[in-house]
Amino acid sequence: MPCRTLSDLLILCSALIALACLALSGCGRSEEATKPCTGVEPRAWTVNLGEARRAVVYESEADCEEAVARCFRCRAYERLMVAEELLRVLTTEGIAEAMAAVGRKPEGNDFSRVADRAKWALERILGVSLPDVPLEPSSDDLAKLHAEASRLVEVYRSGIVAGVADHPVPPQEFDLLKRTYRGKIDTGILIATWENTQAMEDLLGEWPPIGRKMEDLVSIIGAKGEPHRRQDGTDAVRYVIREDLYGAAFSFDVRGGIIRSVWRWGLE
Repeated sequence: MPCRTLSDLLILCSALIALACLALSGCGRSEEATKPCTGVEPRAWTVNLGEARRAVVYESEADCEEAVARCFRCRAYERLMVAEELLRVLTTEGIAEAMAAVGRKPEGNDFSRVADRAKWALERILGVSLPDVPLEPSSDDLAKLHAEASRLVEVYRSGIVAGVADHPVPPQEFDLLKRTYRGKIDTGILIATWENTQAMEDLLGEWPPIGRKMEDLVSIIGAKGEPHRRQDGTDAVRYVIREDLYGAAFSFDVRGGIIRSVWRWGLE
């Protein structure tokens, strides 16, 4: 029916605005916990363990900025992985280790510069503010900064876990996940490494892992991972997908049966 009065036109415009707001209401959600468990969570970039560590010791600040920008094109579990890796850099030992990984030795105020870049990156990934890094930071200065950053990483993690608790996977969708992925994520030496790795990545997009039960992951995949100890001393469960000298590893930090973080790195 055509609009015959100004009142009719205003009512129609209000209705169209309301529909537009409804359609856009979920578009700005960045946390994986708010996403339904149907269809793979899109992303424009994949990040491996160590990328953030390399970024903060580059000579160019633009490289560090680009690495952080890529984090926002990754999934939430990958952003959390980068944040955990950056925490390791906020110690004198971590800075020296990070520099050694890219073939550099600490010189002059490198400890200040690297720590400041790690702080800057954490602030943007977590959306928080951290204390300034002194020009010549002592081990105590870095320890205090590390403690505060660790606290904020846990707050960030808790937010993801709480969101997952508010969005349980319906039984029929869980059964669909098992039918889709069981038998497709094999470990060991395989011929179809890329397909197996892609299946794991698709699963972690369709079933965001942080805050989920490890036993549910095992049920979906149909296989248990192997126990291992991460570089930070954390006991975890690892799935290794390998073809001769190449492949990928996915490490799940599990506390009380709940997945707290996922680290991913390439093998070569």
